[in-house]
Amino acid sequence: MKDIKEINTKELVKAIEDFNSLEIMDPIKVPKRITDKTKTKLRDSFVEAIETLTEDEEGLLPDNVILMYNSIVEDEVAGEDVNEDAGDEVVVLKEEEEGDVASSPEDVTKTKKPKAGETPTKGTNKGGKGKNIFGRRVNSRYGKLDDMLLQGASYDEMVAMLVNDFGVDEKRALSTIKGHIRDVRKRGQAIIEEKDGKVYFRLP
Repeated sequence: MKDIKEINTKELVKAIEDFNSLEIMDPIKVPKRITDKTKTKLRDSFVEAIETLTEDEEGLLPDNVILMYNSIVEDEVAGEDVNEDAGDEVVVLKEEEEGDVASSPEDVTKTKKPKAGETPTKGTNKGGKGKNIFGRRVNSRYGKLDDMLLQGASYDEMVAMLVNDFGVDEKRALSTIKGHIRDVRKRGQAIIEEKDGKVYFRLP
């Protein structure tokens, strides 16, 4: 995942605001005073939100949101290690500075847009190229969680996967898992069962 030092703060905030305007899920809160620590949380929350979308919902994403997501995860896809322990930078956002952010669509794989008159359906159990049956990216953190939960997994096993594969700290990993399970239940994508210390996704 791209180091926060390499991510333009205003462009990240603009992408988050545009994503929030779609009202697909609960909005990502953006503080007025942004430090490296809060910027890291914004980056991670943004990536997590995008990766939990169904294929139909991705079709609504503006180009700058797609561009920002692809830019952030490009290092993660390449498997590069990053160091986020550098000095703390503070950015204070002012309303007059929150104008449109120019972004180039070059070298960006755009998500397919819905045709005119089509309405995206939430909770679609429809896979596609590089997608699982829920429409999420196969090798994303949520795609891997789906795979584990379809087979049955304990919280400890899922936490270990997020920590080892994505560098998520344990506290945030547990919160991510519980939030994902709640979201899948809310969307009606699967029935949640717990048995013998493991959580299962059962297809409805």
